[in-house]
Amino acid sequence: MDCTLADKAQGTLAVGEMTITVKDDGGTARQVTKIAGRQVTLDSGTKIAWNFSNATDDAAVEMEEAGTAADFTGADDFEAD
Repeated sequence: MDCTLADKAQGTLAVGEMTITVKDDGGTARQVTKIAGRQVTLDSGTKIAWNFSNATDDAAVEMEEAGTAADFTGADDFEAD
């Protein structure tokens, strides 16, 4: 099954849709509408680099991580689900 990146609230996703949430340097959670290489387009229309760092001065958004262990401990969760 293919999965399509959607700009929707998580509770409204249809089968085959997904969201990606990132956190900007100000700590605001933003939805990704497009991802290409190491750059994302945010729901605000801004194009910006992404990484896994929680630095607040790197001009990049922090991508969520699913966790660092098989049981997903250490996972980020930027969405209010």
